[in-house]
Amino acid sequence: MRDVPAVPAAFRGMRHSLMGYVVKEFGEGRGLLEWTPTDELSNPVGMVHGGFVATMVDDSCGIAVQSLLAAVRAFPTVNMNVDFLRGIRIGNSFAVESLVVRVGRRVTVADSLIRDDTGQLMARGTCTFAVDMTDTDVVGFSAV
Repeated sequence: MRDVPAVPAAFRGMRHSLMGYVVKEFGEGRGLLEWTPTDELSNPVGMVHGGFVATMVDDSCGIAVQSLLAAVRAFPTVNMNVDFLRGIRIGNSFAVESLVVRVGRRVTVADSLIRDDTGQLMARGTCTFAVDMTDTDVVGFSAV
């Protein structure tokens, strides 16, 4: 994986700023984000709202998939599962690791793990993306 100083140009929009994450590593079917959620992401009891946790799973999995593509292309999420294991506190920092589990001809699967600064698993998820990979040489690839 290569270190990246900021969000790669392939990622449009300002969601990374809204969500409070920075891409630390990106490549070879893997990604690493550093995430510090802010008050804007809180639920009524002051923890990160589950929808934002799911957004982090989706974004991190997407970053891992994008790392395998030569150019930016659409690959919508067709399925996502998130396990919320522990409450995620606003203001704390978290490592969000992602990896491509399997590249198929028409769908690609990636996993994401969200850990606190002690390494404790806070949430995990899997995303399946609709992406035509028949024109690439990565069909069958797995970062596992």
